[in-house]
Amino acid sequence: MLRYIDKITKLAVESLYEELDTTPKPGLVDRVSSGAHSDMSYPLFVESIKAITPYLREFAVLALGNTDTHSLALSLKETGKKAEKAMFAATKNINTHKGAIFALGMIIGALVSKNVDGVTGIKALSRQIKNFALELEPLLENGTHGSLMREKYGVQGAFGQAKDGYEKVLNTTLPLFCEYPLKGYSKNDTNILVLLKLITILDDTNVLYRVGESKYKIARDKASALLDKFSQETLQCLCVSYKENNISFGGCADMLMLSIFAQKLYEKGFLAIE
Repeated sequence: MLRYIDKITKLAVESLYEELDTTPKPGLVDRVSSGAHSDMSYPLFVESIKAITPYLREFAVLALGNTDTHSLALSLKETGKKAEKAMFAATKNINTHKGAIFALGMIIGALVSKNVDGVTGIKALSRQIKNFALELEPLLENGTHGSLMREKYGVQGAFGQAKDGYEKVLNTTLPLFCEYPLKGYSKNDTNILVLLKLITILDDTNVLYRVGESKYKIARDKASALLDKFSQETLQCLCVSYKENNISFGGCADMLMLSIFAQKLYEKGFLAIE
């Protein structure tokens, strides 16, 4: 089982790097731009990934053979806090991967705790993530950007996606990872198109907090227009627009990473589509 844990941890790390390396990502940090983030850079994200990597394996070890959902959810939360502390130490208090840590803790914990002979069914995965979210909901912190936006606009954000068991995310993205390559798109462009799709269907409290509801809707509409008629020239224009208007769909980038991870798990036979 330790080999199993090592393999899925490796795929999680690969997914963090693949999301980072996808270029160009409008408003987000990638290989050539810091997007709308003057305080972030590609090397900073690399250091952040290195810092949180040991805790991804710890998520898996905690879940191995653990049938008590309540205690496991609390343990995953505590390990997530340790991962955040390591991240902030590596980035000098810049939040690069807080959302990714939460999402990976949920999916790795669910994946391992529902593992049967090296395979987890996607329905069982989603149910367990929902169970974790129910256990953690009473512990949600007030005063965070996400909580403020939930109260002000009635949106769910990152925690709401976990309460959904990431079903909306995965049911949307996993088929696209098959569809876009068949249409001739490269892996990089497929990831960009999946990101654009996520922008159009998910509530991203990060953007709402940064620019407000009106500009948020305009930014989503622009992503939708590019998705309908994709070209590299228009993509570059969207990158410029998002940077100039301080638009950064960081929550959607986390869900792109999560989707890449799920696709890798499926390709390697660790996740079964039921």
